[in-house]
Amino acid sequence: MSLRWSVVIPTYRRPEQVAGALASIASIDPPRGGHEVIVVDDGGGVDLSATLCADNMRLIVQENTGPAGARNHGARKARGEFLVFTDDDCRPSKHWLTAFDEAMDSGQVDLLGGSTQNGLPENPYSSASQTLATVFEDWEAHDGIYRFFASNNIALQRSSFLEIGGFDTSFPLAAGEDRAFCDSWRRSGRTLRKVPEAKTWHHHALTLGSFWRQHRNYGRGAALTYQRRASDEKTVPDTRGHLALYKQLAAQALDGRHDSSAARTIALMALSQFATIYGFGRQSVKWT
Repeated sequence: MSLRWSVVIPTYRRPEQVAGALASIASIDPPRGGHEVIVVDDGGGVDLSATLCADNMRLIVQENTGPAGARNHGARKARGEFLVFTDDDCRPSKHWLTAFDEAMDSGQVDLLGGSTQNGLPENPYSSASQTLATVFEDWEAHDGIYRFFASNNIALQRSSFLEIGGFDTSFPLAAGEDRAFCDSWRRSGRTLRKVPEAKTWHHHALTLGSFWRQHRNYGRGAALTYQRRASDEKTVPDTRGHLALYKQLAAQALDGRHDSSAARTIALMALSQFATIYGFGRQSVKWT
């Protein structure tokens, strides 16, 4: 019997996180036509079978290839007409999948992007990181046309995903492969559409060290993306200055506040940009 939806979750040595994600998904409203949940263990060497808490969940184990390869493997094994990707540290809302399902009824074959919020508001590093992600998505859609959605909350037609070749496995980390995928999607003549009702909460616990590493890796991914865009004749360069982006980041960090928490968020955003520039530079050296 065919299914309408397949939820694909890549994971690597994070049994507690994936258990939380699956428990949350088990309580969502089911969409019409049914759904399955596929956990792709990316060679973590940890038994995750106990995390499967519903009959429609299954586990696939592969050799370590990185998150891009894990998502591709899950998509190939999926039985659903549509795919939805999320991460092992995300907790979807009750109406998450039904919101995507209703959006697909429009008849448009788009890449759908849900809304993601920080699930750890007491963690300043997690809060700053999610603010950056939200501002960057809005920045990319400066003229009302969406160009980027993070891979932790997207939905699309499975046949279209396979047709454009899935995620680029030359991106070894969880950084940049979603930007490259969105580029490929748009180059194929397809569009991106926002579905704010498809909400999920990102429970990505960060420390100062992991915050730095995350944004350093984003810089590495950005360098790889820039390299591919530079060789693509169809890519229209973005001529806007980065000063406007930094102003938008500062405005989002302040959000009407002028207290120590706002100052801390601005400082973390500045640190993230230094980390990104550092990662971009280190990755760029490898080209020469």
